[in-house]
Amino acid sequence: MNCGQVCDAITELLRAHARTLIAAAIEAEVASVVAELKAGGTDVIRNEYLPERKVSTAFDDVKVTDGTTRLRWGELRALVVTALRANPGEVPPATLSKMLGRSTGSVHNALVVAAANGEVVLVGDHPCRWVATG
Repeated sequence: MNCGQVCDAITELLRAHARTLIAAAIEAEVASVVAELKAGGTDVIRNEYLPERKVSTAFDDVKVTDGTTRLRWGELRALVVTALRANPGEVPPATLSKMLGRSTGSVHNALVVAAANGEVVLVGDHPCRWVATG
């Protein structure tokens, strides 16, 4: 609490109840807007993941979430490693990015994590090229 504010049990109870009421009001408003959008034919996802589905890539069939939503933790790394294992040559992140439909930066970050896990190896610096291990 800040100095100068009233700090007693009743005030704290009122503040907690007010926070609960405000949260409920916001949730009700959001639910109302979402219902209106859905009634109008607009697809709405409230910060959730869509169900997994199988996608056939040039490399393999992979279970992923919808590409327009965020991937779950580790999914991009798994996609990148699968792509590298299916491709016998040295592959730069930009090529993987185009194949997987993800940004080059996020693919590069996934490659760095996969390298730390021993799943891929950096074989060239200019430009960066990667190969899968095993």
